[in-house]
Amino acid sequence: MDRKIKVTIFDKDYQLMASSEHQEMMMRRAAESVTHLARKYAESFKGGDEKDVLIFTAFNVCLQNLTYREEIKKLQDEADVLEKEFKAYLDKID
Repeated sequence: MDRKIKVTIFDKDYQLMASSEHQEMMMRRAAESVTHLARKYAESFKGGDEKDVLIFTAFNVCLQNLTYREEIKKLQDEADVLEKEFKAYLDKID
């Protein structure tokens, strides 16, 4: 059930489609997060170009995303090793 929602990002309104309440909540949280980060960079680049602020915001979000993906991969690899060790242990006691 798609529904139109309005989110505000860095003082500009955007109309989006959300397919669920959860997606709507995530979109609103993302908009708040991007706005917060953009305002932080705007303070750092006082008098700077809005484009630079948004580029650094996007860069930071992307860097965070890549860092999280790398950490998830590392944790998944560790979980796979533990699962193999656990299965080997169970095989020994059978």
